[in-house]
Amino acid sequence: MGPAQQGEATFGYRCVCGEPMVIDPIYAGRLVVCGRCNTPVLLPVNDGDPAAELKPELHLRTQRLRLDPARRDDAKMLLPITSDAENYSYETSQPDTPRSLRLSLSQSRFPAGFRKYLTLRFVATRDCDNEAIGLLHLQLERDHLTASLGIMIHHPIQGMGFGGECVDAAVRFCFNTLKLFRLSAACDPKNEASVQLFRSAGFDEEGCLRQWMRHPQRGWIDCKLFAKFPSGEGLRNPP
Repeated sequence: MGPAQQGEATFGYRCVCGEPMVIDPIYAGRLVVCGRCNTPVLLPVNDGDPAAELKPELHLRTQRLRLDPARRDDAKMLLPITSDAENYSYETSQPDTPRSLRLSLSQSRFPAGFRKYLTLRFVATRDCDNEAIGLLHLQLERDHLTASLGIMIHHPIQGMGFGGECVDAAVRFCFNTLKLFRLSAACDPKNEASVQLFRSAGFDEEGCLRQWMRHPQRGWIDCKLFAKFPSGEGLRNPP
């Protein structure tokens, strides 16, 4: 995010690099990437206060899980999940190869990958046995105000509530930490588990795009759209 244009209302903060910066007041308390040092920072709520690094806030916890930023070194434990064709029954992407997984982990690596692609990928690991059970994916838009959510839970342990824990953690992170305005999600309407997952997490159904995505085996499939806003405010009370 660069400085606001001359004549516009501005909000001042001091970045972690020490530089004083100004920006549109809508970003007060929210995530931006500093226009000077290119560091992702959480802005203060009060004008003139210092910003804080995002990194310490990236380790999420649930009742049974740890969700930590994915690293390139995680490829070995993630490949059995992301290469398993049974996890792609309702996905339009193909199962990972070792090379494609390493590439995706590099692109979402924090902070370097995030600066370029605005992608955050979390590995979900069980506390009881330190076993990876899935991935959580957040794709921010360039305005840093909205994001889309994706999730993959390994099929042998689906139906045990882990997906709900991951989505709840993502919602808290997006709205309480990043202060996003909108979080969206999408899935195949025939994926009843995902539809119920987003409904249970308080997402609103916004509609269905017909024959929107092409599945490698099933051909053109529909796409059900969901959205969630802070405290259920939606478009009635924009920040």
